[in-house]
Parts: sequence; structure tokens; C-alpha cells
Amino acid sequence: MPGLLSNHKKASMRLSFKRQPFDLHNTLFSGQNFRWRKIGERYNGVVFGNVVDVQLDGDGLEFTSYPDLDSIMGPLLRDYFSLDFDIDAVYDSISKDNHIRVAIERYRGMRILRQDPWETVVSFLCAQASNVPRITKNVEDMCESFGSEIGLGRHNYPTPEQLASAGENALREIGLGYRAKFLVDTARCVADSEIQLTQLRTASYDDALASLLMLNGVGDKVANCILLFALDKPSAFPVDTWIQKMLQQWYLGQKKTGLKQMRMWAQDYFGQHAGYANQYIFHSSRIENKRSI
Repeated sequence: MPGLLSNHKKASMRLSFKRQPFDLHNTLFSGQNFRWRKIGERYNGVVFGNVVDVQLDGDGLEFTSYPDLDSIMGPLLRDYFSLDFDIDAVYDSISKDNHIRVAIERYRGMRILRQDPWETVVSFLCAQASNVPRITKNVEDMCESFGSEIGLGRHNYPTPEQLASAGENALREIGLGYRAKFLVDTARCVADSEIQLTQLRTASYDDALASLLMLNGVGDKVANCILLFALDKPSAFPVDTWIQKMLQQWYLGQKKTGLKQMRMWAQDYFGQHAGYANQYIFHSSRIENKRSI
């Protein structure tokens, strides 16, 4: 099946990732982002205001984009997919035991995306007490209802101003429930420049965490998701239900340990790239649990 951009007669571009493993499918569907769709052998998503089709091509990634020129999107996608990241060195640093080594071997090449901070905040506020299909629907409904149309049937995330203007009731009407208040309050904070999300990229982990925790509805888990998937904090370690279960099963036993204490233990144990260990534990445990049902 051709990609959605095929009718625009654009020649595709290719990004090489020689000498480093890259698992496109598990990168896109490991709970980091909720806007990618698989269409035949290609994947269609919205990245930095563009509709993007991508497909693996040997040791490279073939892509087309709309509306921006592929030559503009190429460097952005290379950064987005962390194609220049030395993932083998990360594997060496986090392979502390057989549990994590097995998870790495199952999904070798799965990378952590480098996403837009605002969009990541919105996504993970939607993700609270939810599951991937519901999050995907909530995010897409919100984009279609309040975001600007890009074309090709896709919409951007609503800007902070658009989301604040929509109001809590409108967000509840599309199924966001109690999350609606968190989203509108946060949108107003960002729109009013009470927090500068992009500046948190260069802040320390502790300072960036403290800033995010000031947002209504953002707790330690959501903040660490944002830090890991958008703000270049590879030591961030979100502790959700899956991670809590696996840390207790593999390392900590059933002794009483708070989620924050679990996060701090894991950061100390796995080191500066603890976030990669987190992602492999999370994805492996979630997929293997589905297979066992």
C-alpha cells in the first residue's frame, strides 16, 4: 500500500544509520508518541507540523514530508529519531544484569524519540490512568477538534493558546474527563510564559523536574516522561504500574517502597542513561504480558 504522501509526487529522501541498530516499529509504538499509524510497510505520523511518511530501507530511513521540503525535515527527523546517538554505548552502560540484557536483545534498536516539549506535555497529561488505544483516540480527537489542519487528513496539536481558548468543558465533551482541567490550566501557564518549556532542555534534571511539578496534574511519573521524551534528560525514569511491577519482581521484592524512591533507586543503579533501561523494561514487560494473555 502506498503512503499517504504518494499522490504528491515527491521524491523520497533517505537518512542513513549505518553501524547502529534501529528498530523503527518498536520505537514508534512503545508508548512514547501516540500519533503514528502503520500503513502497509510505511508509517505515517505528524512531526514538527508536518505529515511524515517513513519506511525502513536497509541501513537507512526513507521518508517524505508535507508541507515542508524534505531537505528541511531531514535534519529534524535525524534528531527526532536519535539516529546519531551511540546506542551501543548506552547498552554497555545499562546492561547491569540479565533482566535488562534480555529486554535489550528482544527490542535491540528501539530508540528514545526527541519530541516537541509542548506536545509531549499534552500527550502525557492525556495518558494519566489510561491505556494506549484510549490515549491515541484522545490525542487525535483533541488535535482534530482544536488544532490547525495540516492537510492529508491530519491536524497539528493545538497550541497552548488554542487549548486554553477551548476551555475545560469542550475538552470534557471529547472524552478527556478530569484531565481536561489539567490540560487547560497547563495551557494557560505556557501561553502566559509562566513556564518556558524549551529552556528546560538546558536546565539540570533537578531544576527541570521542579519546574514541571509546578504544573497542575503533573506528578513525578508524568514529569519524568516529559524529561525523557522531550527535554534531553536521559537519566529520567518514569515509574508507572508496569515499571513498579518489574522493579519489585526483579530487584526490590515486595518491601514497602514509594514510587519516587523506586525512581531514585533505578537512577542510581542504571546511571546516566537510566531512561533507556526504563523504556526497555516498560516495553518488554507490556508486550510480553499481552502475549501471555
